Amino acid sequence: MKKIWLFSLVTVAATFTLLPLTTMASVSNDYYKGKTLEIINFGSLGGGNDAAGRVVAKHLGNHIPGKPTIVHKNMPGGGGTVAPNYVYNIAKKDGLTVLFGGGSPSMAYILQTKGTRFDYKYMTPVMAMPFGAVVYSRTDAMKKVTDILQAKDLIFGGDEPDGMTTCLAILSQKILGYNLHFAHGEIKFQDLYTYRQICS
Repeated sequence: MKKIWLFSLVTVAATFTLLPLTTMASVSNDYYKGKTLEIINFGSLGGGNDAAGRVVAKHLGNHIPGKPTIVHKNMPGGGGTVAPNYVYNIAKKDGLTVLFGGGSPSMAYILQTKGTRFDYKYMTPVMAMPFGAVVYSRTDAMKKVTDILQAKDLIFGGDEPDGMTTCLAILSQKILGYNLHFAHGEIKFQDLYTYRQICS
């Protein structure tokens, strides 16, 4: 059976991924020389965010004056809030600790879910990466992307119920008004805030 790729109808085009507490432009060219810079990744070991973070860690040092040693650390948990909470509240504000964030921490911040103790307004974005998702459908069900608007009994079986992909599906359903059922139970847009409060 052939498959057609349906790209996510809602994407975060520039999710902030590296957020330090001081700007690199505010320090001298030799500030990082001989020092170690830690990247704190909200993702779990072996996941997509972990892989992306390690790629960044491998090359980031070459683009910082002084070429510091880069250490990548995973700090998952709390629906993506453990890592940003650590960077914001515990790590020294010396430019040597940066957050590798993403969709889950961003959604937690937007919805102010339980356990969110960081404020992006006071964190300086250093780098952004595009984010997107690919959804598969049988070609006998949908021939083109716009067919999703008339489709019936669509079942979404993405990540965990309060995950970023699910949040994007809920938002796109709300914006475009198509019929969508969730494999892990019905979630309504107005219940998203409450649902993430419970799951976080």
